[in-house]
Amino acid sequence: MNFIAQKIHDNVPLFYSCIITLFIVNHNHVFFQTDDMRIAPLTLNDISEAIDLHISTIDRCMKNKYLQCRKGLFSFHFFLSRSYANQHQKFSARDLEQ
Repeated sequence: MNFIAQKIHDNVPLFYSCIITLFIVNHNHVFFQTDDMRIAPLTLNDISEAIDLHISTIDRCMKNKYLQCRKGLFSFHFFLSRSYANQHQKFSARDLEQ
């Protein structure tokens, strides 16, 4: 394998992590732009469908990854939740606890 192809191959997980990060930030823009600590319901399946990657690939890319923002340092898995839906809206298990 030539040098450029090897470098691309070596950095695919980093590329996936960047895409996942962008998706999480866009999905939870209210969390990042306001003082509201609530996060929008999000599952691995939601990410998988949106960026067309297998759930196991997304989970591997999220392992031991953190996102730092003005509110602190958060594991990627912090932004995942069990989500529930009714006829009108989707909400997270964290919302039910409050």
